[in-house]
Amino acid sequence: MKTNKMVLIWIAVLSLLLCDVSSAGMLNNPQQLASRYTVSHQSVKISDYLVSEKLDGIRARWTGEELLTRTGHAISAPEWFTQSWPGKMLDGELWLGRGKFEETASIVLSDTPDERWRTITFMVFDMPQSKQTFEKRVDEIKRIIAKTKSSALMAIPQYGLDTHEALQAALTKITDAGGEGLMLHYRHARYTHGRSSHLLKLKKHEDSEAKVIAHIKGKGKFKSMLGSLLVQTAEGIQFKLGTGFSNEERLHPPHIGQWVTYKYYGYTGTGKPRFASFMHVRPQKDLQHNIRASTETVPKKTAQETQQ
Repeated sequence: MKTNKMVLIWIAVLSLLLCDVSSAGMLNNPQQLASRYTVSHQSVKISDYLVSEKLDGIRARWTGEELLTRTGHAISAPEWFTQSWPGKMLDGELWLGRGKFEETASIVLSDTPDERWRTITFMVFDMPQSKQTFEKRVDEIKRIIAKTKSSALMAIPQYGLDTHEALQAALTKITDAGGEGLMLHYRHARYTHGRSSHLLKLKKHEDSEAKVIAHIKGKGKFKSMLGSLLVQTAEGIQFKLGTGFSNEERLHPPHIGQWVTYKYYGYTGTGKPRFASFMHVRPQKDLQHNIRASTETVPKKTAQETQQ
């Protein structure tokens, strides 16, 4: 009995120590996530926010010594790319240009860096360890980058707008030019860990990830190609993606087991994404841990559905 009690005590002690370590890690390495801009936000004062373009690149963090993905994987950047960068933690996006997510991912997530890195820029949008308000953090980012004088390091332009009409006009201008959307950051907000109500993303569509569980053959002009993908979300919802593919992607579709990003416009009455359309493959290294660990098994009905 005494032995069993001692084991339980040690388990309890170790659990507390692990909690402390985990909490410390969160405090030392916070990650702020954006909330979605909704109709309810149309009553807020837009001039209280700084607005920037939402970039479709690979989110990364400069720790002061190395670049990491949002899930903590080391990014194999060339030494010259981060040369002379500051010893401060910076949040940003490794970016090549609008509509070039897959090309960006193939460059920055490769274990063997090459000369293509010269086309990449680290677009900085925040400083996780600063205790200042966002408006002051933006000024600090500008000063740091100006002092660094690195062509690979830039601050994402932040600007103010006065009305919701001006915000919608800016969104239209960005999306018409091939951009993804806008970010709104409350000027007086402090950096916090987790989903923040002071950081909003505004897009004309929503997007999410799902796992490919089957290929469905095409019909008509797509008879010899992919017709659609049967996919499953992390929550277990299955649906078909049949649009958004190029002919090349239909000939060489994402593999079963890969995760893809799709865009959609709300939900149907059965809870499935409405007008879902394929966007691109989501690299394994760039997936959130909870998504990567989910839907590990392919449902038995998948094999039958591929014949449809």
